[in-house]
Amino acid sequence: MTDKFENLVQLCERCCDKYASRQLFGTKSADGWSWISYQEFGGMVNQCRGGLKALGVGNGDRTRSLMCAARA
Repeated sequence: MTDKFENLVQLCERCCDKYASRQLFGTKSADGWSWISYQEFGGMVNQCRGGLKALGVGNGDRTRSLMCAARA
């Protein structure tokens, strides 16, 4: 059965729960790769959500995020 998601929050929460211990994102350095898990990513997302809430952002408000990758 295929999971159905109403929004990105549901998608993120379900994946972070289902795949908690799996590697999600990796960063390459001179020493090799450093990985974060779905669980760690979920914690970061929750911290970000809490920060936005503390700034007064609420349900229905629109926000934007800018993500960029720096290359050495």
